[in-house]
Amino acid sequence: MILVKGAPVRMLAGIYAGYTGVIASIQVQAGSRPDAIYTLALKGPDGRRARTTVKHASQGRVWAAT
Repeated sequence: MILVKGAPVRMLAGIYAGYTGVIASIQVQAGSRPDAIYTLALKGPDGRRARTTVKHASQGRVWAAT
């Protein structure tokens, strides 16, 4: 199921592990197995802000919807 813009997220791994934020935009990839790429607006525990993209398929390993 594709998530909606504005949904809260938390990063679980990578250079942004521990950051929280929201889904800023969604790009749906059509095909036999639909997928989505989410652009995330993140804020770190130290107050730093960042933007990154994640695939829906990496949910639960790299990031999680909260």
